Amino acid sequence: MADYYTLFSEVITQLTEEEEAWLKSVLVERDNYEEPDPDDEPVADIPENADQCRDWLEHSGYDSWPAFQYELSEDKSDPAWGRHLWVNSWEGWGSCDAFAALIQDFITVWRPNAVMYIHFAESCSKPRVGAFGGGACRIDQYEQFWVSDSLIDSLYERSRNA
Repeated sequence: MADYYTLFSEVITQLTEEEEAWLKSVLVERDNYEEPDPDDEPVADIPENADQCRDWLEHSGYDSWPAFQYELSEDKSDPAWGRHLWVNSWEGWGSCDAFAALIQDFITVWRPNAVMYIHFAESCSKPRVGAFGGGACRIDQYEQFWVSDSLIDSLYERSRNA
């Protein structure tokens, strides 16, 4: 049996204190499949201004949020990054769709003129034909535009006919 992986690693740089606080409030772990334990501290709801994240969690089929690995930190050796959020699919576990939802909400709330990208690779533990590929997603406050390597033929034909 083969294992299939989606790999990505991206960063949102130069976070302000307010942006970081918002990200922390959105990235609180949530489980859809467990009844709340009355003895546990209540988990904060996803903030009202995180509509894409809420929608993703409700309709994705995943059992929990966030569906990717992340780390908030500060890189003092690289001032271009500063305080940042690093998101990745550690050992192939992670949802590009979930990260795209987070980015779109982040842009809408904090950086409305920004454009961000996710680049991903698809891999397999065995050399299966068609199991390797990749693509990217361009995200702004209005839309997510996904492109995968399977579009190469249609893009080539379109360029030849232009």
